[in-house]
Amino acid sequence: SLIECLLADYPTAAQCKDDQGMLPLHLAFRNERSASWEIIEELLTAYPQAIFVKDRKGRTPLQCGIQLTTASNSSNASVSSAPQQSKTFKSIVKVLDVYSQVVVSGERQRIQLEARKQAEARITQIQEAHVQTLTSLKREWKIQHDESKKQL
Repeated sequence: SLIECLLADYPTAAQCKDDQGMLPLHLAFRNERSASWEIIEELLTAYPQAIFVKDRKGRTPLQCGIQLTTASNSSNASVSSAPQQSKTFKSIVKVLDVYSQVVVSGERQRIQLEARKQAEARITQIQEAHVQTLTSLKREWKIQHDESKKQL
C-alpha cells in the first residue's frame, strides 16, 4: 500500500532511474526477498514499458531477477529448497506473462496506428479523386450549359 500511495502522489516515480540507471522495477527484482509480486505489479501498472528499460550494464528488470535467482540457486546448491525454487519459478512466470501482455499491447497499438494511417491515406485518396471527378463534371456541365445558351 505504501508503493501504491507513493505512485498515486508521484505517478512518474516508476520512471525515475538511480545512479546505476536502474528503475524501481530493477530494484524490486534485485531485492526478491523484500519485494512482493504486488509491488512489481504496481510498478508495472504505473510504467509498463519499464520491462524493456535497460540499466547501465544493459540488463532489463527481468534479467536482474533471473541473475539474482541463478546466483542464489548456485550458492545454495547444497541446500536447495524446492518450495523456494517453485516460488521463484512462479514469480518469473508471472513476470513473463505481464511481459508478453505488454509486448502484445504494444504490437496491437503499433498495428492500430499503422492501420489508422493507411485508412487516412486511403480516405485522402478517395477525397482527392472525388474532388477531381466533381471538378471535371462541373467543367463539362459548364461547357454544356454554355452551348445550350448559345443554341437558345
